[in-house]
Amino acid sequence: VEEYTMITGKKRLCSNHAFERIYSFENPKGETMDLIVRAYNDGVAFRYRFSSIAEQEKIAEEATTYPIAEGIKRWSQPSRIDYEGFYTLTQSGISEPETLQQRSNSHWSYPMLLEPADSIFVLITEANIQRGQCGSQLNNAANSSAYRVLLADKALPVRGTWLSPWRVLIIGSLADIVESTLVTDVSEQSKVADTGWISPGPVAWIYWAYNNGSNDYQIVKKYIDLAAEMNWPYNLIDWKWNEMRNGGTVNDAVQYAAAKGIKTLLWYNSSTSW
Repeated sequence: VEEYTMITGKKRLCSNHAFERIYSFENPKGETMDLIVRAYNDGVAFRYRFSSIAEQEKIAEEATTYPIAEGIKRWSQPSRIDYEGFYTLTQSGISEPETLQQRSNSHWSYPMLLEPADSIFVLITEANIQRGQCGSQLNNAANSSAYRVLLADKALPVRGTWLSPWRVLIIGSLADIVESTLVTDVSEQSKVADTGWISPGPVAWIYWAYNNGSNDYQIVKKYIDLAAEMNWPYNLIDWKWNEMRNGGTVNDAVQYAAAKGIKTLLWYNSSTSW
């Protein structure tokens, strides 16, 4: 049992209470793999641990597979790098013909919500992704009823001891799913010792009105002016700030905001080829 405090999120005081069991396997070279399983009141989590790996190895794939039979209701998003798709309700692992190309070769993003029985739900996701690990998605190309974990990195280096992220299944009513803190329960605490500089607050954000507006200095200035007028502490400059034009650069925008007492947040787009 671990008690911990959150500075933001679903609730302040949280309890990480689970029953844990470890199953160990050994290959002929004496290298071991442990399957670590935790049972919670609101779900199940498991991960893999490799120990005593003497030489440099690479993890190319993971065999974890979730069997989801035809007929089970599921809300899932076809995998997109921007994560801006819709979670559609289906009862099949096979998409409609018109969306087959959109689902990116049977790749699905987390989380996936299932209703295997009436009013009983399961949310599949992952947690505690650390340095030396990678995120993943689900893929059912080989078998529409078998969703396999597909690693984003096909060559994860392993030597000594290595742990996978937690594979998480939150189980219960919709209220249980919403209220669960299982993802943070299994995750390590923040490495940031001094959090005094973190100050939440409202932000002027350009994206909804101007999808590509962050590359226009004059439009960015209007949002900085808005933040100042509304007494908001922050202005968020979205993607394409590195291509800013029309009278100024991102450095000019930051200086303009600072002169008005507004702090600047820059969006980092993970798909940018820097």
